[in-house]
Amino acid sequence: MLRTALVGIARVDDGLHGWVLPSALRADPLVAGDGVWQSGFDAMIDKARPHGWVDPQSGEIRAHIVWSGG
Repeated sequence: MLRTALVGIARVDDGLHGWVLPSALRADPLVAGDGVWQSGFDAMIDKARPHGWVDPQSGEIRAHIVWSGG
């Protein structure tokens, strides 16, 4: 169900981590026209890259998944 909900946004690899498409985040209407947010996002990606949190081929960003509930 989660994998289906995330199609075009992210992919789950091991149940604890996922890989988020930067284009999906950038296209969100709340931030799409916000140059300050976009610049900050670029800076975050630059800082994450040396730590292996950005896939060198796809550009996807690694994210930790926190499950809620029981």
